[in-house]
Amino acid sequence: INCDDAPLDNKNVRTALSMLMDRATIAQTCFAGRADATSLPVANVPSGVKAPAFDQEAALKLLKKAGIYDRDNDGYLEIRGGSDFKLQIIYNKQYGTKGAVLEQYAKTLNEMGIQTKVIPLEFEACQSRLSRGRYQMYYGEYEMTSDFDLSAIISRNGDRNFGDYRSADMTSALNDLNNASEEDYDMAYQTYLTCFAKETPIIPI
Repeated sequence: INCDDAPLDNKNVRTALSMLMDRATIAQTCFAGRADATSLPVANVPSGVKAPAFDQEAALKLLKKAGIYDRDNDGYLEIRGGSDFKLQIIYNKQYGTKGAVLEQYAKTLNEMGIQTKVIPLEFEACQSRLSRGRYQMYYGEYEMTSDFDLSAIISRNGDRNFGDYRSADMTSALNDLNNASEEDYDMAYQTYLTCFAKETPIIPI
């Protein structure tokens, strides 16, 4: 997510967008059941962490909290100032599955009043848009290490933090996790995931 681009700079908006992704259906259809759906960057979410679940009503409430709702009853959501809430999501068109995922996601967003367009691009065009910050959302892949460390993507100086995401809370949670002793690791891990669920710097699938 381009966290410099309003209204995506608002964590409630990002979390709402995560809650509007029907991952369970996507896993069954686009991935033919050969994938595990998750809204957090872990395979198994600890019991003490509340992950953003697919919940259209709750998502609309979060959006309204951020000042985004249907002001004129035309079926479309408007941001502050009255402009329609429009989204463009880019991806490398070499990967057909990504396109299928995004089309299904966009269908849900459009039904909720968020005018969403999926844009397939060549690899070079995607990289150019990312490096220049000329995008709103991008569907990519990131191969994680066994410790589920996302510092490269969500830390302030991460080399793949294309969305320029910055958060003192997330930085603190990441540092505490990376420096936690064996005794304190579980608590630091839960704190990190709880912070991620509130901030939604990226939207895992």
